[in-house]
Amino acid sequence: MRKRVLVITHGLPFPEHGGTKMRNGVLIRRLARDYSVHLRSITWESELHHLQTNQQHCDSIDVVVAARSPREMWNSIFRALRERRPVAIAPLYFEEMAGKISSFLSAGKADIILFAESLTASYLAAVLPGSYQKIVIDFHNIAARQYRSMTRLGLESSSLMKSIGLSFLMRTWERGYANRADCCLAVSDSDASWLRKHAPLTRVEVVPNAVCLSQLLEEPGGGNNLLFVGTMGYLPNADAIVFFCNSILPLIRLRVPDVKLYVVGVNPPPAVRALEALGNVIVTGEVDDLVPYYQEARVVIVPMRAGGGTRLKVLEAMSMGRPVVSTSVGCEGLAVTAGEHLMIADQPADFANRVVTLLTNPGICRRLSILARRLVEQQYDSKVLDEPFLKLFGEI
Repeated sequence: MRKRVLVITHGLPFPEHGGTKMRNGVLIRRLARDYSVHLRSITWESELHHLQTNQQHCDSIDVVVAARSPREMWNSIFRALRERRPVAIAPLYFEEMAGKISSFLSAGKADIILFAESLTASYLAAVLPGSYQKIVIDFHNIAARQYRSMTRLGLESSSLMKSIGLSFLMRTWERGYANRADCCLAVSDSDASWLRKHAPLTRVEVVPNAVCLSQLLEEPGGGNNLLFVGTMGYLPNADAIVFFCNSILPLIRLRVPDVKLYVVGVNPPPAVRALEALGNVIVTGEVDDLVPYYQEARVVIVPMRAGGGTRLKVLEAMSMGRPVVSTSVGCEGLAVTAGEHLMIADQPADFANRVVTLLTNPGICRRLSILARRLVEQQYDSKVLDEPFLKLFGEI
């Protein structure tokens, strides 16, 4: 009988649009080779039509739809304060889901519990102390570090969140979660060092982000198209594209007037939707297939100024043979070399210059794309990482 893994996620993993879903999707595909995978997910009405797709990868699925009135939302925050749970993830904690997890575990249907992201680890409350199940927490990023970078940029506008010291609270809770786990997974050496410092008795292993290697795309058409891909409801993504359009895009247009920007990703907020008023900026919202957008893109941009973990959007673009211009934050944690695998710039004028260089020099684009694709094949193809990951779970 195959061992059973209960996977708890925030959002359905499939289709794999956005970094979180890509990470979860790759891990679930790997686990499904040797384990019976059971998914419990907080989801939204807009995702429910993807249930059948997810059922193809899991032996069982159960979900709770995240729908609360403003009053219920405030009640969840007050309840979190009363029960000494982190306020930051109160919107993701549902008693109904805690009950589903508890019932599943009480019935002896899981041997390992994988919490995907520290944001789901609040459901550790559903695991009784002394339970035989092994606990694994996959830290897509360290939320304490992520929120600190967001606060520094003023991305988190809630005065309540600021007043209680969000970053400090997440550091406290993530440390507590890590100390309860049998093993913590980190995406980079930097994140692993943080976890080892704060949970010295817990096993910590680096499981790099990876992509299912995509078919190498043909050369794009004749348009000077730029592409930004990401979950737009995620504050650092929204900040990145607003920053790019306000501070970098005008500099590019001075030299490449016909440049066109596609912003692709679910839940674009009003500030991102408003960018279409600039002209030649297309905000698509969620799309069924990203490949056509990559096919027409001449350059993929990653102008991130905050966030954490490592950027799957960079790996995805490189795997498809598209040149990338990124900030240092945007490619943090990846084994990339500036000028060899992608271009890196942190100042608006420098970023604009790198983009213009790629738009006007097909030869440089081809060289970057070839070397970047080779790097993904050697270090970030999910098939390369399958065996070490499954060996790790076997040891757990």
